[in-house]
Amino acid sequence: MSRILVLRPGAIGDTLVTLPAIQALRQRFPSAKIEMAGNPAALPLLASSNLVDRCLAFDDPRVTRLFVAGAPLADDPFLGLDSAVAWCADPDGVLARALTARGASQVVVAPSRPPPGRQVHVARHLVETLRPLGIELADPLELPSLRSSTGSERQAREELLALGLEVRAFVAVHPGSGSPAKNWPAERFAAVIDALEQRYGMASLVFGVSTLDPRVLASAAVFMAVVAAFAAYLPAHRATSVEPSSVLQ
Repeated sequence: MSRILVLRPGAIGDTLVTLPAIQALRQRFPSAKIEMAGNPAALPLLASSNLVDRCLAFDDPRVTRLFVAGAPLADDPFLGLDSAVAWCADPDGVLARALTARGASQVVVAPSRPPPGRQVHVARHLVETLRPLGIELADPLELPSLRSSTGSERQAREELLALGLEVRAFVAVHPGSGSPAKNWPAERFAAVIDALEQRYGMASLVFGVSTLDPRVLASAAVFMAVVAAFAAYLPAHRATSVEPSSVLQ
């Protein structure tokens, strides 16, 4: 097998949980050229880590054409595929037929999430969908080593230096996802950040929110109020258990 196309729509987190499946493809077909269409913000990380050879945005017209019925054009960039994997919906089979028409003899179209009621991590589910390609799920799940590009590393060092974090341990926190229903309450993130600071002296670097986000400000205010209440309550509670006569002595 010499050419594989992977279609994985979604946000950055959706791309990251796909990494074990991409690594499994790379290990199974080490000499194949793997092309992946997905989130343009995350795909360069896969390319610099040698997991994929070519990246395209999922909304690229060359990719969206795969979801339209009809024969491929003579200059279609996906002609000559050997295999294709698509973790997305294809209720009418249009995508599967389009991939087959472009030469893919093995086409895997699978849901991006496990079925309702099945308690399995999404990353494991995605690897399991690759069984038609001769790939078996490893236990424990194998995670790839990621390497950022030279330019990205240089930019990160400059930003960490400006924040005073270049030589200090820190934790990166992203307190939300694209769906509010999946988000952990902001006050819990605040509690974790505070605990890491108090116990390990770790700084925190929060991504994906604005310092003026009203939800962040409100959550921070609630968290600080709770902390202040406990700070006042605990000493007062202990004081009530002390005999006045012992204090006077």
